[in-house]
Amino acid sequence: MNCWKSVNLRKENNTTKMTIMSVGFSFLTFMFTFLIFSSIHPETQLKGIGLGVLLLIMLSLYPLHSILHAVPLWMIGIATTWKFDRNRRKQLPVIKYSFSKPVSRNMYVAAMLSPFVILGTASIAGAVLMPGYMHYFLIVFSLNSGMAIHDFAFIRQLVRAPKHCTVERKLDGMDIVLKQPS
Repeated sequence: MNCWKSVNLRKENNTTKMTIMSVGFSFLTFMFTFLIFSSIHPETQLKGIGLGVLLLIMLSLYPLHSILHAVPLWMIGIATTWKFDRNRRKQLPVIKYSFSKPVSRNMYVAAMLSPFVILGTASIAGAVLMPGYMHYFLIVFSLNSGMAIHDFAFIRQLVRAPKHCTVERKLDGMDIVLKQPS
């Protein structure tokens, strides 16, 4: 196997730039979706669930987003290894994962898209079914969309890769690997 490209987004992209893009995208997504939903349901009275519950939901969103990356891999029988890591600057902990064997490009794209699709669909469905709590569901949708910016950066790298490549996920990034010609 030959390594076609090693991808480490922390080294390739400015972390501050990616964070600003994620926060900005989350903010714009919330504004846009809230305007749409509030214009569809103008008579809806918004209900509260309390600040504590909202903070608990927001704090559990990042681990849930990370776990949902592994669901498509688990479905095809690939084991994943998890590590909670803090970088040198003592920022918030980061959840990193790797998997045991190489995965096809399309399966890895599915794994990268799964949190955005699953949580996005669930939160939009919740906003539609319970319009009184739509603002909470749209907060979840927008925060999840902001976290997906990093996933889309990985997907952008994979779209440029050859069709029949495989991906080896390491704790610090991924390697795009091609089979050696025989």
